[in-house]
Amino acid sequence: MDQRTPRPPKGELRRTLRRSVIEGTLYAGMVALGELWFVADVVRLGGGALEVVLVATLPLAMGSLGALAALRHLGSDVRRRPLVVASVLGQAGVLALLSALTLAGSVGAAGVIALACLYQAFGQAAATGWSPWFGDLVPAAVRGRYFGRRTGWVHGATFGGLLVGGTVLHLLEPRAAVAAGAGGMGYALLFAAAAAFRVASAALLHTAWEPARERPPSAEPYSAWLLGPHGRSARRLLPVA
Repeated sequence: MDQRTPRPPKGELRRTLRRSVIEGTLYAGMVALGELWFVADVVRLGGGALEVVLVATLPLAMGSLGALAALRHLGSDVRRRPLVVASVLGQAGVLALLSALTLAGSVGAAGVIALACLYQAFGQAAATGWSPWFGDLVPAAVRGRYFGRRTGWVHGATFGGLLVGGTVLHLLEPRAAVAAGAGGMGYALLFAAAAAFRVASAALLHTAWEPARERPPSAEPYSAWLLGPHGRSARRLLPVA
């Protein structure tokens, strides 16, 4: 940990790191029970090749707007935890809404794509705040070992969640070819469970310790940087330079 970072209260760092492993496992459960079934749900709703391509790609592109908004916020606010918790709760809200609309039979392929875009925007905003927060929090001496162990739990939970999700859909969704939009009980259940996992993640993140951070310096305008000595390498890549 950076020497300028204040030491946490006794036992607080260890408790935060332990809970973060649990939080990562809950995150993986959300992905495995929710996000990874968006494409299948679009197919169930009668989406064709275009809709399948859109739900697989458009949310990732639109989600970058969430990351940009988070960066703008972090440029004026030294605290990362409120941003992360709010973004995580936003993801949970989107999943809960998708579950309710699916159960009511009032969402189509376009609606799933739109909600997936909003889900990714919240998700990328959360990741933008979480990465520097825990980068400052985890001591450098154990950083590689800690994140390796956490990632192992995340991957294991993702695999287990996929098995559970597939089993739920196998049991609750129609097995024969039926009209587009039929079924949905299994998807609604999975999206509701994913939302619950994300709410639990938000609760753990809310209790996590956040080291103090100095207010970042004002960013240099891009044009000034590009025309200055530090932008010399970048100018070589531009055809007009």
